[in-house]
Amino acid sequence: MSPIAPPRRPAPVLVAALAVAGLLSVPYAAFADEPAEDPTGPPALIPWFPGTAHGQSFSEGAITALAEHLASKPFVPDPPVPQELIDLDYDAYRKIAWKPEMSLWRYLDAPIQAELMHRGDILRNKVQINTVQDGKVVTLAFDRNLFEYRGDVVGLPVDAGVDYAGMKLIGPLPGAKYLQEFFAFAGASYFRGISAGQVYGASARALAIDIGTPRVEEFPIVRGLWLQRPEVDAKAARVWAILDSHAVAGAYRFDVTPGDPTKCEVRATLFFRHVPTKVAVAPASSMFLWGDGFENLKQDARPEVHDSDGLLVHAGVEETENPNGPTEWTFRALGQQSYPSVSGRGYGSIRGFGLLQRDRDPARYADPETRYEDRPSLWITPLPPDPFGTGPGAVNGADWDDVPNVWAGGTVELLEYPTDFEGFDNIAAWWVPAVQPTVGEPYPMAYTLNFVSGDPPEHELGKAAAWTRSADPNDPKATRLTVDFVGVPKRSNPAPRVTTQGGTDTDIAIIPMANGTRRVTLTIKPDADGPVTVDVALFPKSSEETGEGSFAGSDSDVPASASPGELSSGSLSETWRFLCPPLP
Repeated sequence: MSPIAPPRRPAPVLVAALAVAGLLSVPYAAFADEPAEDPTGPPALIPWFPGTAHGQSFSEGAITALAEHLASKPFVPDPPVPQELIDLDYDAYRKIAWKPEMSLWRYLDAPIQAELMHRGDILRNKVQINTVQDGKVVTLAFDRNLFEYRGDVVGLPVDAGVDYAGMKLIGPLPGAKYLQEFFAFAGASYFRGISAGQVYGASARALAIDIGTPRVEEFPIVRGLWLQRPEVDAKAARVWAILDSHAVAGAYRFDVTPGDPTKCEVRATLFFRHVPTKVAVAPASSMFLWGDGFENLKQDARPEVHDSDGLLVHAGVEETENPNGPTEWTFRALGQQSYPSVSGRGYGSIRGFGLLQRDRDPARYADPETRYEDRPSLWITPLPPDPFGTGPGAVNGADWDDVPNVWAGGTVELLEYPTDFEGFDNIAAWWVPAVQPTVGEPYPMAYTLNFVSGDPPEHELGKAAAWTRSADPNDPKATRLTVDFVGVPKRSNPAPRVTTQGGTDTDIAIIPMANGTRRVTLTIKPDADGPVTVDVALFPKSSEETGEGSFAGSDSDVPASASPGELSSGSLSETWRFLCPPLP
């Protein structure tokens, strides 16, 4: 999938000043634990890579110090990518293929291997690739002989200055007969992963700057990657990265464990050159063309086309951080408005959020080639502040005991952008911390990103499985909604709680279906021409209402609806939230 920016938008490119002697080798050597050794020292890790530079000592402290060093200087872009690479379209770029027999560590029969990615098409920024072995750095020089050029790209003029665009990780996934790709770093600061049985869908980014604001969004880029050589029994890959943009430079560490699900633990320390309008932490990007509540308007036979169908949020209900306080689950159904839409909600504490592909039924997509039902859900869970890179060579004078906690209050925001192109990521979600960075001071963050199938396993409440939107035959300005909840306890006595913003709700009813689904129906009428925000959740009827506690004798006794005062406090379901636009 393409970035959320227009698909052909050029990504920022590399800093020229640091390209001398290899992208980051000069400033890195200046902050390493030891001076760089003679490059004729230890043998090259990958014998067939020409021009490798090796012998520099490596430490996380040096990576963090390098980020601080970059942030103390103005951002300087590299010269443009060669025009021949820019002119490659999607189909032409696919004719450049990595030779599998050249994968890093394949000759060692390592459980985790890597393939490097060629620049071209939308992958334009230059990424220096390094490996780390026995505490030493090996910088991998570009070599066109590692790639196969087919068809009309056979004569593509490339040289050592082309460098790489990123890399893919290859490893074991449960149920797979062979090692397969499970993670990739490619394009600006994008990365994505899959678990067993999945195919690529939604993507993550290391950081977003000024996204969803009137300002032009700034796309930070990864300048360099350092990949730890895996041990023979390795279960995870460790990758360090340097991020850079006009506003910020940062040091990152990714610990990626392939499996079911695949997990990526992200730790970062950022240093800001200036404070932007918005800092978006753990941003995720996806695509939604049509699905539940939004009809296909392109005469396409597929019932649904999307990589994700909702934004799930798990958060505390109190205004301040309380790790033991009550929580709530909210599922915001995705859609398309006729204009770019940014919505958000503030939370005193956040337990997790992410873009979900909840509907896993192949019949709902009718597209065995794209396999939308197998796209991953991206579920992000915060980790406590734990700045890495505090050893020798780390930031001088930083008080790591007084760093900001980016998860101590903030806002989850959602961007929905109109599009009719399947290859365009028009959905994005992110966390905006309440605490702002300070120029030049460390700004750490840590979280785990899980590539799950459907919902995260800790979500045990009833869930909205399907919903529809249709015209009201009795009122041309009104809209009929139905929401099907699954996973509600069979003998519970639920009643819907409905709230609206920008409109009124009437005719609320709940219907027990034969398969155990609870269907809520209601009518929405807008106050004006804009959309109406609708929240629907199921709560048990209070004992005063039923006379029998929270259980009724049979589902046939389920009441149609109840006011909030008649509902007991324990929710039986998540809150389903829908931005209901006028019908076309």
